[in-house]
Amino acid sequence: MPIRSRLDPCSTLPRTHAFRPCACAHSRSHAFSLIDLLVTIAIIAVLAALLLPIFGVAKSTGRQTQCLSNYRQLMIAWRNYVEESKDRLPASKGGPYSWMTGELDYKPGNRSNWDPTVDIMKSPLWPYCGKNAGIFKCPSDPSTVQVDGKTLPRVRSISMLNWVGGRAGADGEPLDMGWSNTHLGASPGEYRVYYRMADMADPGPARTFVFVEEPMDRINDGFFVTDMLTYPGTTDDVCDFPAQYHNGDANFSFADGHAQVRKWTTPLFLAKPAPNTVRDYPTTLTAFNPDVSWLMDHATRLIPGPGH
Repeated sequence: MPIRSRLDPCSTLPRTHAFRPCACAHSRSHAFSLIDLLVTIAIIAVLAALLLPIFGVAKSTGRQTQCLSNYRQLMIAWRNYVEESKDRLPASKGGPYSWMTGELDYKPGNRSNWDPTVDIMKSPLWPYCGKNAGIFKCPSDPSTVQVDGKTLPRVRSISMLNWVGGRAGADGEPLDMGWSNTHLGASPGEYRVYYRMADMADPGPARTFVFVEEPMDRINDGFFVTDMLTYPGTTDDVCDFPAQYHNGDANFSFADGHAQVRKWTTPLFLAKPAPNTVRDYPTTLTAFNPDVSWLMDHATRLIPGPGH
């Protein structure tokens, strides 16, 4: 039966238009309540808690990849220098051909901390580095120094193994190593110092590391000492420490040109470095340490005596 309009008694409206639903009532039925909002916020918080560690790991992995790239570039520079120097290695400390001069600390007056022109750009490797001072520092190294009210990043976190190139005097000639009962590292009963690529017979270029990153509270000069005195039986002490910036890993580059990641397994090398501190060395050990043994195994060997 047709329904008459209240405005016009004579008119009629189709039954289908008599009870049209109100749009605002429909909207109210789908509005968020306070409980809905709280549940949504809780879900977002849970997702954030799950994803943030993943993002952190991805960021750390990216820094480690960049660090490995730095090592490869340094090794290219080192090998190019060696080839152009007729197989002679740069000294790891001292003399006109030392790979790096200066020492790091946290004193603002020490320009070696924050000015790459002081030491890095004077390195004999610099002409082969593509004028890139950034490759001398691990991107995960957070160390800084305060200079005239400004916070400046320190410029280096990488050192060279003491047995690679050895010590040198002002004339460039070898000096006493001063570690592991070794003088010049060329006589039977001494641990070998590598002055030329041809000297790397044992353990060989693929198993002898050249560059290693040090933690910010251990690095000083560019001379990374691995004491061999008790090799291979025991590990009585450790002089210089490798870093653990990459989730407990450290990066190394080897004399054959490859770069490698080493994961530490003992608390000694996994300890978080302290800022604004330079620790004393060596550190005495009370038990055999497999991480220290690994360093020794990838450093040098005893020169055998007659009949060996």
